[in-house]
Amino acid sequence: MLLGSLLSLITLQYQISSEKLAGHGAMLARLEQAERLARLVQEVQKERGLSNAYLAGNIDTAYADLTAQRKATDFKLAEYERAQEANFMLGIGPMRVSIDEKSVTVREALGFYTVTIGKMVELMDRLSLDSAGHPLQNDLIGLAHLVRAKEFLGQVRATLLTAPVSGRGDPAWHAALGSRYGLFEASIEASLRETNQAMRQTLRGALDEADMQRALRLIRDAMEGRPLGQIEVPRQRWYETVTEGVNLLREVERYSLNELTRRARALDEDARWKIYLQKSGLLALSVLLAWLAISSLRLLLKALESVLQSARRATRRQGEGQGQRSAGRPDETAEITQGFNELLDLVDRLNVKASTDALTGALNRHGFNDIANGELLRAQRYHRDLALIIADVDHFKKINDRYGHPVGDRVLRELSRLIRENLRGADVFARWGGEEFIILTPETAVDDAIQLAEKLRLIFESFEAEGAPAFTISFGVAGYERGDRLETLFAKADQALYRAKEGGRNRVEAFAAEGVERDPARASRSHIRVVSDRSIG
Repeated sequence: MLLGSLLSLITLQYQISSEKLAGHGAMLARLEQAERLARLVQEVQKERGLSNAYLAGNIDTAYADLTAQRKATDFKLAEYERAQEANFMLGIGPMRVSIDEKSVTVREALGFYTVTIGKMVELMDRLSLDSAGHPLQNDLIGLAHLVRAKEFLGQVRATLLTAPVSGRGDPAWHAALGSRYGLFEASIEASLRETNQAMRQTLRGALDEADMQRALRLIRDAMEGRPLGQIEVPRQRWYETVTEGVNLLREVERYSLNELTRRARALDEDARWKIYLQKSGLLALSVLLAWLAISSLRLLLKALESVLQSARRATRRQGEGQGQRSAGRPDETAEITQGFNELLDLVDRLNVKASTDALTGALNRHGFNDIANGELLRAQRYHRDLALIIADVDHFKKINDRYGHPVGDRVLRELSRLIRENLRGADVFARWGGEEFIILTPETAVDDAIQLAEKLRLIFESFEAEGAPAFTISFGVAGYERGDRLETLFAKADQALYRAKEGGRNRVEAFAAEGVERDPARASRSHIRVVSDRSIG
């Protein structure tokens, strides 16, 4: 048992290292996507500024510059679509025609491009949130704030180009300019707060550059309502001046991406070496353990043979003494039986410990998979109903940050206790990892599983306990369908949980295959939704 426990511990460490390696690989993929996004945002921002300049009639060469810029935008868009299968620029063709014909206002064109860029920036934010738990997450969040700051500076540039030809801008123009400049400053502060020291110094250096200071002075002069003739930079140079500031932020953005990619690759390489060493050690230890196990088995067989011989001798002596034990002699059969039972109890305790989560007392992944695969096989063979529920604590990181990890552990223990108290004996309940739990409900249709999840959601919504903060749970539900494996069933429930999180949390979302309808009386409730996705098979 001791040797087996040691092997399990090493295997668990290998699994943890493999998960870290997968996390580093995912981070590298996110950084590649972030780089493509950043390049595309840059080009669309330029097209927006030149479109506004052309519509406002404030720059003589605006249309020629705009025509060239559209080609650059289309090139970056095609590059992104090939890699990501996404199209942010729906409606760009008709809008360009309307701009050429000047049949749209400056405000309408600005709104179209700003909404389009906003979708890209939101995706950048999502990339940083998806990397939760990774060592570089805060730096990626800081990069997302930097991209947002560059976007607000681009909006300021577009707003400047709509200033009246002479005199001062009207109050609405000044309000729009001030609002966008304020958002720019707030995003810069957020980026400085989140990023590491090297990236912070690079950003501060860019802000102190002469070109950036010239652009910021121009913006502040315009915000203060100075007549155009009193502003240091000539009006024909406004676009180029602010563009120089935008380009400086783009350089910082590019440096930050390169730095994050370098660090992510270093982490990835380090994890690969650790896995290689663990594999080698695991192989060597497995060979050693196999040899020791065979040697121990031989010794155990000899000991068992000796025990049986002792038992036979004791039985013969008891028969010869007509059931009377010799004076002062122990009952050897009873001692042997007791020792064997204690050995069996030890084996049971080790098995329970290996399959149980130490904090909550729920099953761990190992224990869950052993039982779940059997239930799935039974559902396949006898065409039985089966459903899977994933439960995840909303904003659990905030609970840990605000109250401390002991309170967070208390929340997980209370969650586990309440769920177990409301499940049937046949249901399988496990802690999947962190604040995520999983429930397998045999002989249960998906609609009934939805109702169970909603019942649990309401319990947690009104839960109160001394020493534990209020918290809510989001649920994802999926029903077994013919051909499902445990992995695909989990993927369906996980996608439903993702929709529950995106939909506002504290809700139940259920996965449904394409074309399958649910009971509308159930699906229309305020906290229950049915989702579908063709990508899950």
